[in-house]
Parts: sequence; structure tokens; C-alpha cells
Amino acid sequence: MSCSSGRQVQIKKDSDQNKFDNQAFELAYYLGAKNKIKGDKLKAMEYFQNAIAINKRCHACYYQMSLLSESKYEALAHIQNALLINPNYNKWYIIQLAEVYEKNEKWDKATACYELLAKMESNDNESACQFKEAAAKNAVLNKNIKKAIQIYAGYQQECGLNKSIVKGMLLCFEYLGKKEKAIQTLYLWKKQNLNPANEMLLAQTFLSYGIPEEAEELSLKVLNIQEYKGDAALLLFNIKLQQKQYDALFEYARNIIEDTQISLQQKIQVLSQYNQLISLDNKHINNLLAVSKELCYSHPQQALSWMARADIYFDLQQKDSAWKYYQKAIKLGENDLGLIHRFLDLCITLNKIEALLNCAQNMQVQYPNQVSLYIYEARAWLERRNFDKCLAITQMAQLYSVDKTSTMHVALIESRAFAEKELFQKAKENYENLLEQNPNNILVISELLRYLCAYEKNEKEAQNWNKKLSELVEDQEAPFVLYSQALYDFLRDNYEQALEKVDLALQKKQHWQYHMLKAKILNSKNLSEQSKIAEQNALNLATTEEIKTFIKDQIDNNK
Repeated sequence: MSCSSGRQVQIKKDSDQNKFDNQAFELAYYLGAKNKIKGDKLKAMEYFQNAIAINKRCHACYYQMSLLSESKYEALAHIQNALLINPNYNKWYIIQLAEVYEKNEKWDKATACYELLAKMESNDNESACQFKEAAAKNAVLNKNIKKAIQIYAGYQQECGLNKSIVKGMLLCFEYLGKKEKAIQTLYLWKKQNLNPANEMLLAQTFLSYGIPEEAEELSLKVLNIQEYKGDAALLLFNIKLQQKQYDALFEYARNIIEDTQISLQQKIQVLSQYNQLISLDNKHINNLLAVSKELCYSHPQQALSWMARADIYFDLQQKDSAWKYYQKAIKLGENDLGLIHRFLDLCITLNKIEALLNCAQNMQVQYPNQVSLYIYEARAWLERRNFDKCLAITQMAQLYSVDKTSTMHVALIESRAFAEKELFQKAKENYENLLEQNPNNILVISELLRYLCAYEKNEKEAQNWNKKLSELVEDQEAPFVLYSQALYDFLRDNYEQALEKVDLALQKKQHWQYHMLKAKILNSKNLSEQSKIAEQNALNLATTEEIKTFIKDQIDNNK
């Protein structure tokens, strides 16, 4: 309600124009107005003060000084001077006085000003209602709740029911501790001939007061009106969710997703709430997936819609679908680091090495100091058996590594690359340094055991670490642990146990290295036909030409 800078206030000239220099006054006032428009408050105030010095009865100058003053006390003094000189209830002067009273926390006087303004604007219903709302709010701030209720009642009578009235009156009743009166008022409003907008408003209010049956009745009345269908469905969805009537959610969720007036964020929230039901009852899975599909059809160019769909598949352990939809979200510009990490982890799980490499490199442009992205890239080069490139990236990763976990992962990747390049001393030093910091780290011990069995062929030392690993893992059968232990059993020519462990590892994760170990074990047991099957499985899982070539070389060496 503040006066715009372009508002022109008519300057009433003093009747005795001979008592001051009219030309000098007009110049000062003009320069004040000009500097006000330019945003130079200090200069503007200086010129208005000059104008007042020439004509002390210039109420417009005092009004402008009030608008410009940063001191709420000076602003009040200036507008009061303007009204003393010109007491003819200038609307803009009263508005300024009301706003300054608010700044000075004189709520009762601000209330009176807004009530006066509402009367002055009686021919403009919209403006009058705005002033009445402001009057009621100030009455509440003044803790004159009865006065506020009185104003709100008049406001409703003249302007009709709206959100401000409902919220304001209910707040007043709650302030007085009269919740029953508030609920009674809701029922009285419900009996009125309400339009759909107010029926929705009352439905939302009934639900907030814990009366879902009334909220449901009102929502169902407007559900078939296109303009309110989405909001009604949203309210009904929340009602059924609270009542745990899950079978009714599907249609309401679809209505919400299809509605163009409901924000994407609200739709994703509904989808997330729906997703949480899966743990309660699996029969909702197909409905949930159908709604997630509809979300992406409704918002095909929004990365968040594909991300939400991917999250659902991820939670359902449908990793191929999750990977596909995360990739879609990333292509559409989603760069949330949590999503990127989830996608890159899926790339590793699903052996999608090219996608792993491309995404890690692309994200480094946006997150140049994020060590995890260099770790992912190094893993990609390791899988592609480009060990020189891998070691170059681990050196980059070391520059950004600031915590023990990332330092450990960098060192482990580096150790594998060193071992493949037959730099055994460097590889062994890395493992030993890491174990000095944490002697019971299962991942490091497993990697060391793998190294001792596959590269050094050091059965004696491997025996000690295998024993410690067995003590630490207890019933945990992570695939990387099983693989390392299978290598140890194979080193000791204990083929039956080695085969048992590698089969367990393959049940949990399909990886070409696991199949190649199985092929070696079967070949050692003279089961050549079964060994060929394992070798072919390894080739089928090869994600790059480099790995495929390496596997073929190993197969040739085993013949």
C-alpha cells in the first residue's frame, strides 16, 4: 500500500505567494522529486528540506520526507506534520501514516487508519477489503481479538468468504482458546451457498482441524470440476493416506499427476508418499509404477520427473530400469551430486564402464574439486585395463582427497594398478600403510588377500590374512570378500571350497573376474566343458574391447 515513486502529489500553493520565492521553491521540489526517482535518498531529502525552508506549509514536502526517511520516528513526525497542514484526509497520507504506525508498532492507531481507509474506499470493494484485512491483522497484533473478529465479520459480510478471512478468524478463536467456536464457525460457513473455491478452502480447513469426513465430503463435491480436480484429488489422497485406505490412492494419485495446475514438486511428493507404501503391501507396486510412468509422460522434459521414477525402481532393486531413468535425468541436465553418485554406483554394479567413464568426466567440469568423481574415473580406467591412465587420475584424486575414506579408495585403486604393472613393492606399501591406520578394515584386508593370492602367490602370509578376514566378517558374505577367499582356497589347491565361495559371490554379483576364477578352478578339476561355459560367461560380461582381449589371452594361456 506504499506510494509509488511516480505518484504525483498536487502542491497547494500558499494563498500569500508573496511571502516566499515561488520559483526557488518549485526548483527545490523538482530536484527533490528527481533525485528520489534516481534513488538518491540523501540528495532528495536535502532538496525537500530546502523547499520546506522556503515554504513551511508545504504538506507534500513533509509527505515526501516521511517516505524517504529511514528513521521510523522521523517518518512519523513528517507525516503527522503533513496531516496537520492538510487535514482533509488525503488517502495517500493516511496510507503512509498507517504504515509508519505499523513500523512503530502502534497497532491500535494503524487499525484506526485502515478502518478509515476502508470507509474512504467504500466505492472500490477490492481496495476496501484489503484495508479491512489490514485493520484486522493490526487488531490481532494489538491483541484486541474481539475487535479483530468484529472487523473480520464485517469484512466477510461485504467481501464474501476468502482465505484471509478463514485464516484470520480461526486464528482469533484459537488465540482466545475457543477451538469449539472455530469449528462451529466452519460448520456455519459450510451451510452457506459456497462457490467451488470456498468449498475447497473449507475442505482443507476441516482436514487441518482433524475432521476428515467433512473434508472428504466437500472435496468429492468439486472433484469433477476440472479447475479444482487436482486440488481435490490432492486433499483426498492425503485423507486416504491418513486413514490408511491405500486401495483408494491410485485413482487420486493419477488425477494429481495429470493436473497441469499442480506443481511438479507436489506431484513428486505424492509419488514419494506412495512409494513408501511398498514396504507395507507389495500389491501396490504395479499401480505405483503406472503413476511414475504417467509423471514422466506429463513432464517429459523435466529431469526431476525421471529422477523420481528412477528412485522408485532403485528402491525396488530393479537396477537396470533405475540406471536407464537416472541416465535420462542426467541427460536432461540434472546434476544433483547424490543422484550422480547413485548412477555411478549402478554403472559399477551393472558393469557399464563406458557410461561410468563418460559421466565421471563430464561431472568433473561442474564439480572440479569432488574427489569421488576422480575415484570413479580411476575405477573406469582400471576396468578398461589402462593402468597408466588410472594412475594419472589417482594422482589427481590425491590432490582433492581430504578424508580417510576417499584416501583409502584412491590407494586401493592405485595398488591394483601397481600390481597389474608388476610394481609389487609399491602395491604392498599401499596396503601396509592403510592397515597401519586401520588394522581391521575388511575391504583393505580383502584386497591385500587378493593381491597375495593373485600376484605374490604368498600362501603363508595369505593364510594369516585369510584367518583374520574370516574372524572379522562373521556371517557377512560380501562378494568381494568371497572372491578373495576363493582365491586363497584356489592358491592352496582347495578347489571344492574355492568353487563354493566363487559360486556364492556370483549369486550376489555377476563379474567377469569371478567367472574367470571359476573357469580356472573347473579347469584344475579337469572339468573342461564346464570351464568353457564359465569362460564364455566372462566374455559375455566384458564391457570393453580391452577386457575382452585380456580374457581371450587368459583363455589361451589356460589351454
